Amino acid sequence: MKDYSIKEIRNINEAYLKVRRNANSANSIGESFFPDEFDYIDTPDVYTILSEFEANRREVLGHDTNIKDYIGNLEEYKARLAEDMKILQANPQKFRMTWDLIPAQKYQYALNKFIQQGPELFSFPEKTLRDWLDLILLNLEKIRIVTGICGHDQFGEVDSIRDFYFNENDDIESELGEELINDWESSYNFLDGRGFGIWEILPDGTDAISDYGIRPITDILYKLPNEPNSADMIVALNKCLDITHQRGDLASAFIEGGSNSLTSISNG
Repeated sequence: MKDYSIKEIRNINEAYLKVRRNANSANSIGESFFPDEFDYIDTPDVYTILSEFEANRREVLGHDTNIKDYIGNLEEYKARLAEDMKILQANPQKFRMTWDLIPAQKYQYALNKFIQQGPELFSFPEKTLRDWLDLILLNLEKIRIVTGICGHDQFGEVDSIRDFYFNENDDIESELGEELINDWESSYNFLDGRGFGIWEILPDGTDAISDYGIRPITDILYKLPNEPNSADMIVALNKCLDITHQRGDLASAFIEGGSNSLTSISNG
């Protein structure tokens, strides 16, 4: 397996999404294998992840705790955050990152059909298989972004985090932003104080961070044929779901029940 750098992985993911949006586009991974009716996917980025985080935070708390309202009085801001944290920690079911997942029973049905019919005769709705591949790619992208936000790659997301919370065109805000968010550690501490560390959670309850799962799943998606058939796609899905990492149940980010479901499916 090629050892892709984080930058190469980002480029591959962006290329995949680009052709997924436009079936007639040509790029580094060839002509899209997706038909024209699948014309667009919303691509997550740092801003959409932080927007989702802050919206969920506001929903649970009933207020923003906007640092801009505490300029000149950071001690009061910290005290407000401490009170907020008690509420956020008391609502783990409401204050969580959301994940759309492959339905386990439907995936089992598709996999059983593949095993029974074989690759040459396998027949299953291609739209469903494409949707599942999209879901894996998009959830993988969410994990990649959180991994970057938490400082687990060499790029980090320091500038994007600072830009999200502070207006660079406002001298006072810009100066405060540079003071509070100037490297990956300070940027994560800023977010952790707002509850990001208890929000960025996979369905299995572990952090939505992966140091070892992003590369192999990207490699599987990258190696899909330009015009895959149903068999190609179900094999790729199966390979992606079998990838593990050391932090927890990575499969829980993609399929209902995670590894427990996959074990049950394997045992028939």
